[in-house]
Amino acid sequence: MTNVPESLAQIRELNLAYLLLARRLLEEDRIMAMYRLGLSEASARLLSTMTPSQTRRLAESTEVVWQLRLDNVAVLAALAEGEHGKPLSQLHASIVLAEEACKRKL
Repeated sequence: MTNVPESLAQIRELNLAYLLLARRLLEEDRIMAMYRLGLSEASARLLSTMTPSQTRRLAESTEVVWQLRLDNVAVLAALAEGEHGKPLSQLHASIVLAEEACKRKL
C-alpha cells in the first residue's frame, strides 16, 4: 500500500518543479513556453506575475497543478515509439499537439 503522506510530498515536489520550470521557460521564450506547456495567455500571464510566496503556496497544493497531455494516442505513439534523433517523430508529435491546442481555442 502506498504511503499517503509520502505521495502528497511527491505531488508537492512535482508541483514546485513544474512551476519553477514554467516560470523559467516563460522568461526565456514566452510563445514557445506557452506552446510546450499548453498554457493559455491568461495562465502564462498569471504564472509570470506570481510572487515567490504565491508560487510556494500553489506548489503546496495536494492536487497536481499541471495537466499531462497523454490522452492523444497519436502523440503517445510518436513520442514513445519514435527513435531519439529522428526529427519526423518529434515533428509529428508537435503537429498533433498544435492541432489539439487550436481545437481547444475554438
